[in-house]
Amino acid sequence: MTQAAPDKTPDMLIAEMERELRAILGWWSQHIYDARTQRFIGEVDANDSPVSGADLGIVLMTRLVWFFSEAARHLGDASARILADRAVAELVRSFLDPEQGGVYWLVDARGKLVETKKQGYAQAFAIYALCAHHRATGSMESLALAQSLFDLMEQHYLDRQLG
Repeated sequence: MTQAAPDKTPDMLIAEMERELRAILGWWSQHIYDARTQRFIGEVDANDSPVSGADLGIVLMTRLVWFFSEAARHLGDASARILADRAVAELVRSFLDPEQGGVYWLVDARGKLVETKKQGYAQAFAIYALCAHHRATGSMESLALAQSLFDLMEQHYLDRQLG
């Protein structure tokens, strides 16, 4: 019978989680943003290479906003903050419907609309991500956009008959 490893202290667990977060941040920072085009990459292959011309979806975009915002907040990492801000700028520039509000589903590698449908799932992810950005940075613009997306969901997705 093998002896169980000694329990890790809370400080040990926190340090381990921070190391893992830094490793994940390092990978995403290196592989998901193209400094040449100043755009986020829609797909990375199994060899860690960007897939040229891959479309970029709103779910990935909002996850990037959330991840870089949370990494910046937890680690105080300036490079994560820069990527969080760039991700929000990309979300607004490429995915936000300037006339009707809400976020579109899919853009191409240049940020041009491919799929204009708007799903509640995507709107919810955007709210969550923008709130994380506000929490990490204090951005009132992100908070206002999250609120406007919430209001749109209340207006268009709420079943008024059944609550």
